[in-house]
Amino acid sequence: MHGTSAANSSRSTSLCRGRGIWIALVGSVACGPPAVPSDLGTLPDDQVKLIESPALAHLAAAIDGGDELTVEELMSGALPSFTRAPDPSGLLELQRHEHDALPTPQDAYALRVLTYNVGLLSRWYPLTEVEVPEIERRRERFADLLLEDRWDILLLQEVWEPHDVARLEEGAERLGYELYAGTDRHHEYHGLVTLVRSALIDRDAPQQREEVLYEQQRALERFPGPGLERGFLSWELGLAGLGGTTVRLYNTHLTSLPPQGPIRAAQARELAVHSRGASQDTLILVGGDLNSAPYYPLDTFGAVSGEPVSGWWSNTTMYAVMLHYGDFRDIQLLAGAADDLAVLDGLPAYDEAAYTREPFGDPSRCDVIAPAVTLSDCNSLLFTSSGGTEYPARIDYLMYRDARERVRVINASVEYSEPVELGEGVSAELSDHSGVGALLAIAR
Repeated sequence: MHGTSAANSSRSTSLCRGRGIWIALVGSVACGPPAVPSDLGTLPDDQVKLIESPALAHLAAAIDGGDELTVEELMSGALPSFTRAPDPSGLLELQRHEHDALPTPQDAYALRVLTYNVGLLSRWYPLTEVEVPEIERRRERFADLLLEDRWDILLLQEVWEPHDVARLEEGAERLGYELYAGTDRHHEYHGLVTLVRSALIDRDAPQQREEVLYEQQRALERFPGPGLERGFLSWELGLAGLGGTTVRLYNTHLTSLPPQGPIRAAQARELAVHSRGASQDTLILVGGDLNSAPYYPLDTFGAVSGEPVSGWWSNTTMYAVMLHYGDFRDIQLLAGAADDLAVLDGLPAYDEAAYTREPFGDPSRCDVIAPAVTLSDCNSLLFTSSGGTEYPARIDYLMYRDARERVRVINASVEYSEPVELGEGVSAELSDHSGVGALLAIAR
């Protein structure tokens, strides 16, 4: 794909088989009871009925008898099965309407923000190796390519190894960024790195950094899986030139795969609740790979080793839970750069033979799909490693909360979706994900 040699294609094929084993193993083996937060039931937002929450009402409508369910029941594993696709169109329209109704600020500060899963995963564990194709060539280029694009804030995921962090550290020092990657003890579990352009940091304002591993984890990801443990980084700082404005940055990567929906929702709740500890005056920015879209038309889509993949409808719970507890706004949506329902409703019927032969059985569909989602078979790296196994979707997000209504979304778009030259005649995308970049205006 995209200029890979025959030798590279053979290598990627073997890695594809390994990744398939990993997906099947992690997705199918059960470990213990459903994920339930230890403090569930202690917050007022836990007691709200789904139908009474703007963020969750569409879930209630997709469940027989859902009008009587509370958020606590949703999060406790007592949720009955969805009988139809949860339709978030009302929720998405409400977010757009509220943002569009805000007055245009007279004096604003421009801020360029990127979230990006850079896909630098390569680890051995029992039975197999899990590796994103072309990793050595990509890791040689990713740091310079990203930092030279002069984003103000970069929220990066899947920078798992210390030598990849070191590449970013070298580039940060040379190009004027400060970097936070958590601790040596935990970084290789969560793989998160946050960078902020040095000139934006108010040196007279206090800073606070925090590294959190989520209470709820998919145990198999740690062992015997590839040594992953999900979490988030939080970095609170003052922005220079904004008259004392404080921003708290969250960078996270939630558990993957549809069957892990309860764990993913619990992680979203934990981050959102943590964010509520910030001052009302603090601007909250969240970026990360949240491993779930707001909408999936079908509950069964894709196949792994010939077995259909199900659970997509319950997978949408994460997005709604994040908004319910965090009162966040979806930046790509507000920019008019996301239309989840139209893109996914327009997919051709799933056919395993066609979808695994070429993207969606018709690569011309990538003209519409690739600019609208962050994970899809239009990406040659993803198609090589696991084509035809899952929905194309918008699973990487930038979100914010701003009680003082200072933020206006100017634009947002899918970034780094096109192949780049990696050397030796090889051309491929920088990651198996695309990023999301945004330009925000913040009133002074």
